Amino acid sequence: MAIENSQKYFQGIDVFKFMCALLIVFMHTYCHDYGQLGKWFHQVITTIAVPYFFIVSGFFFTKGLLRNQDIKTYRNKYLKRVTLMYIFWSIITLPISWFVVIAKGHPDYSLFMKIIYQLRLFFFTGSIGIYWYILALIYNSIILYVAFKYKKDLILYLASILFFIIGVMYDSPYNDGNVLFESIHVVFGSERNFLNVGLLYMAIGYFIAKHKLNYNNYFILALIALAIIIRSLEFKYVHTNIGQAFIALFLFLYSLKFYNKYLKDVPKSLRELSTAIYLEQFPFILLFDFYLKKGTLLDFSLTLMFCITLYYLLKKVLPKRYISIIYGC
Repeated sequence: MAIENSQKYFQGIDVFKFMCALLIVFMHTYCHDYGQLGKWFHQVITTIAVPYFFIVSGFFFTKGLLRNQDIKTYRNKYLKRVTLMYIFWSIITLPISWFVVIAKGHPDYSLFMKIIYQLRLFFFTGSIGIYWYILALIYNSIILYVAFKYKKDLILYLASILFFIIGVMYDSPYNDGNVLFESIHVVFGSERNFLNVGLLYMAIGYFIAKHKLNYNNYFILALIALAIIIRSLEFKYVHTNIGQAFIALFLFLYSLKFYNKYLKDVPKSLRELSTAIYLEQFPFILLFDFYLKKGTLLDFSLTLMFCITLYYLLKKVLPKRYISIIYGC
């Protein structure tokens, strides 16, 4: 997200964040009707985008903790920016969540139950669509801060792995009727909101930020290719989502050392744009769903074009402080 800043500039992170933002739009608008190749691309490639975003967030949040002597003030400023961004987008999308998700999806609910459901969306599942990411970012940043402050790294790593395993089990086709997972669903809606998804990836970013890793770029590229192959086999035969963690990890390690002299400072302009595309896409996707066939290149292209246009329009007409609230920069 745009809220991640560091004194050291990582060109590769901005480049691959932008690519991952495109993959997320692609995931939500395209591929679904394009046979086995489209299904493979959707399940194996596009699914690494959000894990990559989480790793980046954990990495830069930890860099900030390491760089600042007053870590409590840094934490408060960070959480204020993320929370304001979440509140803004929750308010903007409130009509969608109320009329489309609640009123249309649960017409038999009383007004009281609809309000309870709306509160559930806001505090546990994310207002609608992709905004669960921001909510997970808030909760998991607090966990990383506590681990950093009290030097409980091992507990953080073990807990994140445990939550991830629970998430894999929850999302697998083998848990039907399990009371534990049904209880999780009632509160959190899905495994992605039950901390287990984002926490592991942010813990990976936390670990990388605290330790200097030496590796060869060609070796990492080979690991990325191997992880894609293994993830493809997992998708075809096992139907779980473990492999995407390794692809995202190796891609992030590669992005730390990536540099292209021809790009120079261009990727810096992509940093905030990546966040804008991620945050803005869902209302446009819903809008085009009414007029276009889902899963088409036109659907993808129009969503992306409208997101970019809105971002530059807002940048032009709004003061910087409002842009900071909207995009967390």
